[in-house]
Amino acid sequence: MEVAVDNVIEESEGKNDSAIDDPSNNNKISMNDDNAAYESDYSLRIPISNVRFRGSQLHVIDTDHDQLILKQQLGNDEKKHNKTTLVKRLSPITYAQRAIRIGYSLITIIFVGFLFVFCCEVLLFLGIALPVSANEAWSIPQMHLFSTLLSIPVLLYGLTSLMTMGCAFVIDAHRGGALFRSTAMEIIYLIVFLIAPMTTAMICLMAQSEEPWRITSLVWAILILITFAGWALAVTYKQMKACFLLVDKCFPLEEEEPNNFKRFMKIANRALLITQTKRYSGTKRQRYLVAGDDLTKTYTESQLTPVESRTGCFSRLVSLKCCSKINTFESVDPPKKLLESDEIMGYQPVMTKTNWSMQKYWCAGSSHQSALLVTGGSSALSSEQMKFSVLCTVTSVILASLLFIGVLVWMEMGLVIYLLVAVLALLCCVFPMFRNSREMLKLYDELKENNDDEEDNERGGKTMMNVWERVIISEPKPWLCYAFVAFEVVFFFIWPFISMLVLKNYPIAGVFFVLGFFDFLWRYFDASSVLAKYGTISDAAELFNEEYDGVTHVHRYRFSQIVGGIIRNKGRLVWTWIFVFVFLIVWFMLSASQSSSATITAEQRGPRPPILLLNDFYYPGVNTLAYPTCKLTKGFEFPVVDGQSAKNVSSDLGDYAFLSAMAYERESINQYTLQEWFGGGVIDEVDYVKKWREESGTQSSPVYFKLFSAPEVNSAVVSVRGSKPCLTGWQICIFGSHLE
Repeated sequence: MEVAVDNVIEESEGKNDSAIDDPSNNNKISMNDDNAAYESDYSLRIPISNVRFRGSQLHVIDTDHDQLILKQQLGNDEKKHNKTTLVKRLSPITYAQRAIRIGYSLITIIFVGFLFVFCCEVLLFLGIALPVSANEAWSIPQMHLFSTLLSIPVLLYGLTSLMTMGCAFVIDAHRGGALFRSTAMEIIYLIVFLIAPMTTAMICLMAQSEEPWRITSLVWAILILITFAGWALAVTYKQMKACFLLVDKCFPLEEEEPNNFKRFMKIANRALLITQTKRYSGTKRQRYLVAGDDLTKTYTESQLTPVESRTGCFSRLVSLKCCSKINTFESVDPPKKLLESDEIMGYQPVMTKTNWSMQKYWCAGSSHQSALLVTGGSSALSSEQMKFSVLCTVTSVILASLLFIGVLVWMEMGLVIYLLVAVLALLCCVFPMFRNSREMLKLYDELKENNDDEEDNERGGKTMMNVWERVIISEPKPWLCYAFVAFEVVFFFIWPFISMLVLKNYPIAGVFFVLGFFDFLWRYFDASSVLAKYGTISDAAELFNEEYDGVTHVHRYRFSQIVGGIIRNKGRLVWTWIFVFVFLIVWFMLSASQSSSATITAEQRGPRPPILLLNDFYYPGVNTLAYPTCKLTKGFEFPVVDGQSAKNVSSDLGDYAFLSAMAYERESINQYTLQEWFGGGVIDEVDYVKKWREESGTQSSPVYFKLFSAPEVNSAVVSVRGSKPCLTGWQICIFGSHLE
């Protein structure tokens, strides 16, 4: 929030209400002057409210948890003509409301946890099922792996977007649905989170259901899933609508188009070109260490000399003259500024000696680089705080590097790898961070020496800032942007999708299609890319008229939350690395399993130690465990045939545990042990499994299983041997999988 305040700002944190309640005429300020001093920024969900109370004009600022009350008054010192602003903080939220918000948060966090498990299952299934599966429609087995690799970018981006949106959903639920706050939204949240599950539990309890908690949880989960899906669709719609509005206002069409459909298609085409141009442009990053008085919108066009300049390999490649000659890229001279996410949002915190803390600086990550550091006046950072900031930054980098080296040592990668990583960490991370911190300390000392403390206390302390600015040095031609779109759609979407359909992998194909469809909507019609080439949200807001365009303060706030909380969310990078790590683990397990199967087939693996059968075993029973085993229910019972259950086959847990152990035994041993255990009611279908492996072409598959049939009940149990070649100690045993 940007607040224009004359002279002094005082804070009142106690319960003293005399300053607000005082109706004295001496503290009154002209209403016109008072109203002209404040303007609501889009970062506020609720605009500033003006209230008259006991002869005074108050400004009320509401946040999600607090309420700030601002009152201008005449000074109480000798200078009666000076204005002061009294700022009071209240907390109108009650404990009951906090409890409801915490309940909303916990429920949605559990939901996002299941969402994360679903994403990992997709990666697991993708990494194992597609490369291992075989189908007659493919003549080259390597095409399975190639199709899987092509599907990774879309799935990875889609799953990352899904988790980022899930985290934003948790935050919005904690705020009570602030993103789409309305009476209808509050009713929906109340029904989904409280009324519906309580009603379901009440009905189940009155009906004396055996599992009321299970039914209630299922209804709860379905309702939250539907709510999240509707919320995500609404966010997607609002983002695309904002993108088209921004393109229409910031980059208007040369000629007015009367036909609405043609106008929409032209705007969508321009939005796609802007997004693709921004994504594939060659850029250069320059770092400036500047004082607060030197802050401008574009440092590249100023007389300031950059402290550091970085140009990526791709940017260097597309900036070559040969790219201009073959009509693919064109040089941009002078370079155009490309706004970062913090600049688009207007995010620029101020760090003073009172709000500085080691914990805040440690957890800020790269955000502290855009903070304004106060170097003069009563709020100036001390030399000790600056030195601790440097120590905190350098220590973080060193610890992260040592942790990564520790992981490599644990994996026994070798001394050469350890030394190579250590050298790269020193050259690319530690030394640049140390040099940057030393330059900041040098500028801080210079500004500190030139400060006029008396003037700074009167007008406000001086500031300094470490600025990274990105500029465009080359742009792709329009035809190349379209070519990139065609290439991405064909090779990263259509090809993998058809491959999944040919392999009859319909569940993953459905997930891939949904994720890919929304991926391309967010990728090709990105409102933040439009702003990155035009200006900040505040700059774009000036182009809209509230009466004519219908863009209100609520729309600006919602758009800023979508851009900052979802599109440009820094947590997206964290989720990307998490899913990359999960996929690499799956790939490692699969590779180890396949390499083991290349030398030893599943049938050639050695058996486990034999199981000794006792004829005189007796279990006396103790306390609540009266029997040596228990019966399994809910899908584990064998069916009844002709009104009679099986005589020699039961649903005891011990029977399933016994069958899981039989997966490691030889055929000759199984025939004897099965006869002794079940009395002839279960058969090891060795020939049937062997024939199925030959027909399906899975003789060398690392998955080894046995099929135990029970003819009396016309059912069978599949017992899968643990995947020891993948990772020692990993056991994947599937009990009670029935084949009817």
